[in-house]
Parts: sequence; C-alpha cells; structure tokens
Amino acid sequence: DIFHQLAPSSMRVVLLHAPTIPVTINGGMEMPAWYDIKDFSRTSEDSSGIRSSGIKINEAIDTEIKRLQSIVDDEKHSECKDASAASQNVFIGGFSMGGAMAVYCGYHFAQKLGGVIALSGYVLETCNYPSEIHEVNKDTSLLVYHGDSDPVVPFTFSEKGFNALQGHLNMRYNKIKYLQHSVDPDEIQRVCQFVMNGGGFSDMSSAKL
Repeated sequence: DIFHQLAPSSMRVVLLHAPTIPVTINGGMEMPAWYDIKDFSRTSEDSSGIRSSGIKINEAIDTEIKRLQSIVDDEKHSECKDASAASQNVFIGGFSMGGAMAVYCGYHFAQKLGGVIALSGYVLETCNYPSEIHEVNKDTSLLVYHGDSDPVVPFTFSEKGFNALQGHLNMRYNKIKYLQHSVDPDEIQRVCQFVMNGGGFSDMSSAKL
C-alpha cells in the first residue's frame, strides 16, 4: 500500500475497510462502500447509511486514542495520558467516499483531532455544515487534494462543497492538474508532511519525513 510505503516509521497508518453493501449505481450489486450512492448527481444521500458508518469510524478513532493513552512512556510523554492530548495525535483521512466520510466524522467528533484529510472527496449534505461543526474541532485543519480531470467526482462538484466551508474551517484546498480519480506519490508525501507538522500548513515543504 502506498501509504505504508511512504509514511515515516514513526507514523502508524490504520486503513479501515468499508462494508460490502448493495449500491444503487452499481445496479444494486454489492460492493465495498460506506453508504449507498443512489445516482451520479449525489443529490439524494443515504443519510442513515452515512450516520451508521460514521458510528463505526468513530469507534475506530476512539480505539486509537485509547491505544495512544496505553502505550505512552510515562517519563517522556506523560501528558498523552490525557485523552485530549492523545486525540490530537490522531488524524482522519480518506479517498473518494472515504474522504467524504473523513470530513463528516472529523468535524462531528467530540474530541480535538490532529487534522482531517480528503483526497478526491467531497462534502456530504448530511454533514449539515457549518452549523454542525463541533466546537472542539472548529480550528482543526482540513487538507484537501482533488484532480481537475476527475471523471468520478468532478472537480467542480468537490470545489463547490468545500468552498461553502471557507471561513468556517482552517482549510487548504489543492487542485492537481491532469489528475483523474486517483492519488500520486507526491500527494501522499504532502499528506505525511501535514501529519508530521501536527496539522499545520506552514513550512510544509521542510517537514521532516
């Protein structure tokens, strides 16, 4: 996996797998998906499926926070025994509908996170943002990358949703020329830099990997 290949050894990468469910645009056949997609316009969302998957993803985040609390060295990192400090070392991100779920879960989550990442993703209407952005994560940075040649999630569709969050979140939206519905190594390197910077955008090019 490209994340495991490029992430520094000090970074733990947990890849969640979407459940296998019937998807309407796939002729009702089962496929891995976080929620049903009823049509390509995405105007009618599977809100119950989104919320159900959100609960499962939040459980995984909670597990990582507890793991961090349990493994820290008391002499060197005793502050991470505190749940709020541990949670700020957890980042959530995803690709395509995984990116949409990262934005949904990240800004509804009730503990401060390190950052949120969306690759070729979009903003779900079920988010009800900005009104439902949780107070503890209103300053949590959002890093977005999207290809301007994406045929699956059109760039204009993605850009419109994220533009609505401008002024409400600390966000950096990056357009990648000629990229289709995929990721490239340079994109992942930037994501790793963002994480190693603690969710900061400043001086990303000099982040130590």
